[in-house]
Amino acid sequence: QPHQRGVGHPRRGLERPLGRRRVARRPLSGRVVGRGRVRGAGRADTQVRAGILLDSIAKKEKIEVKPADMEAEMKKMAENFGTDMKTLADRFEANPRDRSNFEYRVREELTIQLILSSAKVKEIKSK
Repeated sequence: QPHQRGVGHPRRGLERPLGRRRVARRPLSGRVVGRGRVRGAGRADTQVRAGILLDSIAKKEKIEVKPADMEAEMKKMAENFGTDMKTLADRFEANPRDRSNFEYRVREELTIQLILSSAKVKEIKSK
């Protein structure tokens, strides 16, 4: 019974019942939860959906990140953070998860570039 579960108190290790609070059973995308709204959940939901969409397009279009793409983005990143590429390369070598996340971001950027380059804009005159 979900409504009878307790919430642990972080300092005392005690449990207090949820009582009459509403427990969300759907994704928290700005819906009412308890007495308030989940802040930023709508934005997070949009970002997740956009990421899934870009990933789907990248797979369909067979977009792969090449070493040159990674190097170009690392160069931009190094300039933005005022560091050198070797420091970034060392970080990515030491943290495979960071490298994977960075590669995913580069792939998303390449996908966005593909979409923008193939987009056709049609101007519609208002009446």
